[in-house]
Amino acid sequence: DGFESSYKATRDILDPMEIKAQFFLLSDFVGDKNLNSWKGFVTNNIYKSSKIGAQVFDYQKPMSTKEIESLINNGHLMGAHTSTHPNLCDLSSKDQLEHELFYSKKKLEKDFEISIHSMAYPFGGIEHINEEVINTAKSKLSTLDSKTKKINRISGSKAESSLFTKTTESERSSLLKKPKAGSSFVVR
Repeated sequence: DGFESSYKATRDILDPMEIKAQFFLLSDFVGDKNLNSWKGFVTNNIYKSSKIGAQVFDYQKPMSTKEIESLINNGHLMGAHTSTHPNLCDLSSKDQLEHELFYSKKKLEKDFEISIHSMAYPFGGIEHINEEVINTAKSKLSTLDSKTKKINRISGSKAESSLFTKTTESERSSLLKKPKAGSSFVVR
């Protein structure tokens, strides 16, 4: 999502261990523009159709432009996570869907002078994605489903597989062990 806490954890833990991560950013959330209104964005967009609830914590502040640039300069990858974090299945038009998927990518590429090749869809559940979303995203993104690449995501204390693949118990256990230098993780 682009929380400042992800930046701090990377700076304090992953960078000293030479572990690289991929961050999936919400283009309308990250950067300096939302530093005064971020709590409303988190409540109205990130938790809007989530089962988590609307309690917002200070560690959910957005990463600043400088923090994202620091991550990029330290060799971490960025991916798109839509513009506003909607349930993509609830969008009423193809134009809205394309805007959420591709405006986010273009804006991040322009703002940070990078190439974005992957995206993670909001909320991560199978009920938050459908064939139209998949086909639209695959038309312009190289990493979306298990046919292209399998990307594992760490979510809280539970390891889960991102996108459309499932991990085995053995894979989940290995993800939670101390990683070796040079490993990589996906952060959203």
